[in-house]
Amino acid sequence: MNHMKLLAVMTIFAFSLSQALAAVPASIATSLAARHAALGSVSLSYSVDEAQQWPSRTVSDSEVAQIGNAVKGSLVAQGVKDRTEIANDQAAVVAATRKDAKGGHKNFSSKLLVDIDATGGVLVSMTSIIDGYSSSAATRFGTGYVLVGSGPPSVPAGKPGRNTEQSGIVLSVVGNGMQEVTPFTNQIHINPEDMMMLTAQNPVSTYGGAWSVVTSNRDALVMRNTISSGEMKGYVVTVSLARRFGFAPETVVVDGPTQPDDGEIMYKVADYKNWHGVWLPGDFTRSENDGPGEYADTMHFRLTSLSAFEGAAPFPENVAKVTDYRLLGSGLESQDMREARVIYDQRVVRYTWDGALPTKQQLKQMSDHKQYAPGEGGPDPKQDGALVVGGLALVGVGLRRNTGKPERKIAGQAPNVSDQDSRLI
Repeated sequence: MNHMKLLAVMTIFAFSLSQALAAVPASIATSLAARHAALGSVSLSYSVDEAQQWPSRTVSDSEVAQIGNAVKGSLVAQGVKDRTEIANDQAAVVAATRKDAKGGHKNFSSKLLVDIDATGGVLVSMTSIIDGYSSSAATRFGTGYVLVGSGPPSVPAGKPGRNTEQSGIVLSVVGNGMQEVTPFTNQIHINPEDMMMLTAQNPVSTYGGAWSVVTSNRDALVMRNTISSGEMKGYVVTVSLARRFGFAPETVVVDGPTQPDDGEIMYKVADYKNWHGVWLPGDFTRSENDGPGEYADTMHFRLTSLSAFEGAAPFPENVAKVTDYRLLGSGLESQDMREARVIYDQRVVRYTWDGALPTKQQLKQMSDHKQYAPGEGGPDPKQDGALVVGGLALVGVGLRRNTGKPERKIAGQAPNVSDQDSRLI
């Protein structure tokens, strides 16, 4: 009898779960898609205040050696040959890393600009100033590709380091890049959750579209997606949409697959602004916490201006060199890109940026007529895009520690000049 009762309870629970996790109704999916389309061409400007804190840690001899090799590789790639100069920069970076390893906190402000055109092109760019270093980066989303331009901070007078070229990478995607960011989080440092907040991106179109409804009432619709592939595999994304604001997001939560070790990222909206009938988050926070006593980051976004935008969303400015991976196909992950550089894959093409993206046919011609060999101008496996990002030609972006987890920082976030991260792309 008890067995039968238990079976009945389990059956009811399974039925309730299936009801709770129902597929997103077609009418809702249509409304979400219409909301994104109705936004049209617009320019948005945000002020961003950020607070970071990180715990103390041990700097091993192997990490010091890795830092030294990375700094030397970066400087050599820039044409620096003076051994004393290289040694001094290596010592400065190691000293800064040891200081950073004692733990600490940092507060800074940034300006975030988003240009959206009616054809689906989007440019997201951010400029930050930390300790006198001005840093900027941008991501351009388009049909079939994503272009990321990232560069080191400009070095102010009296500060150590040198100004170096801003570089970029181009990746192939299926459809609109805003929907296909997931596999590239280590490269792009922007993700679908950011796009939901900044560009009215339709949540149902992201992360493979496998969304289910958790709850639905007169106030909110809550959807959930457990990511099944890519570098975010196993992560759970939960989105709550406010009905009174036309299904604009009110909270977005990203949970790691093994809480609490993988921490949590939460977006929470405090206020909205209306643009031609479309409600957009006008005041929201993005908080990231790896657990008690671990790395924590809070970003406060305020929408300061909205205006009509004409023409096509521009490409990132001031990019000097671009490494193009489009011939490798879509769906690349960090390891795929790393391996392609290590073996000097002919399909990885590096060229001087002139403001125009080559077609696939032009890219193929460039690949066919260029013979790479180690040390002869091919894509260096140690050098690419986000490698040279510090005032001292350092590695890593942001204050993320070497956790081995996918990077979830938003595009253009200013790097800390003392950071070290072995997950080089």
